[in-house]
Amino acid sequence: MTKRETDDFEIDVECPRCHHQAKTRVGWIRTHTQLECQNCGDIIDIESRNFRSHEQR
Repeated sequence: MTKRETDDFEIDVECPRCHHQAKTRVGWIRTHTQLECQNCGDIIDIESRNFRSHEQR
């Protein structure tokens, strides 16, 4: 599977503060380091390097 194919996959990103889950596309996560929780407004730190290292295996 290519990087482009996986970019459209959606995964749940959970807010550590309120536990709200937001469906977020893998491609978007690759290019961002933070996400604002739509429920409580808290900033969620995203470890996007984990997605890149997984694809290189």
